[in-house]
Amino acid sequence: MVLERLSEDEAAQIYRRYQAHAPAMPACETPWEQLPEGTRRLLTNPMLLHLFMIAHDGRPASGVVEESALFREYWKSLCSRFPQVDNAARRVVGYMLREGRSHLTDDDAHRIRAEWAQGRTVEDLQIRFSPLEVLTEMGLVRKRVQSEGGGYVFVFQKVLEEMVYRTLREREGMEEPSREYWLERAMRPAPFPEFGSAFALLFRELGGTGQWQLAVDLVEKGQAYVDAALEAFLKELAVGDLGTGEGGRRL
Repeated sequence: MVLERLSEDEAAQIYRRYQAHAPAMPACETPWEQLPEGTRRLLTNPMLLHLFMIAHDGRPASGVVEESALFREYWKSLCSRFPQVDNAARRVVGYMLREGRSHLTDDDAHRIRAEWAQGRTVEDLQIRFSPLEVLTEMGLVRKRVQSEGGGYVFVFQKVLEEMVYRTLREREGMEEPSREYWLERAMRPAPFPEFGSAFALLFRELGGTGQWQLAVDLVEKGQAYVDAALEAFLKELAVGDLGTGEGGRRL
């Protein structure tokens, strides 16, 4: 289902409705009028408005103006309240990278549960959710109906991209991204779309560390998805600059 973008007045009304029904509904403490212009523009997307409220429930707004930054805030908030989510996501994303696909079949679900169940007692298995069950319960993964082919998929592509990138960085084991590691991966076909999209997050980190030569090398030698990831990163950077009034930022 695709939700229509709201007008800013409509977004403001819904935003205030969340606040009026707190704490029964998640709600940010910051009044709509005090949000940065870029944040208000972001929240005209109904899904992002809802995730924003979850991420900032009971506290002031952080001033996010970029979609990826909002998803990071959402993920951080979710993990702080439900610590088991982080380990569950690591297991599921690790399996996806190993198998080379992000759409999981029912057989995949059984294998993930079997791997997770190894070494656990019967009592433990009876009272704990498996990794996919945790992510489904939290609304991060959904079970596809038969007409969609069955199996499981991540609900939010950005969350999966963040998890893929974090997993790759952890496997790299370096403080800063290394040329050899990322060039090797950039030259391979992407096993699934979110793998390629995760390179936008790499470009964000390279910008923060000033490793622009590595970014150039990745674009020159990598697959087409690396170009697409750079374009996505630059577009988001431009949106962030507009939202914060830093249109003259230099790379």
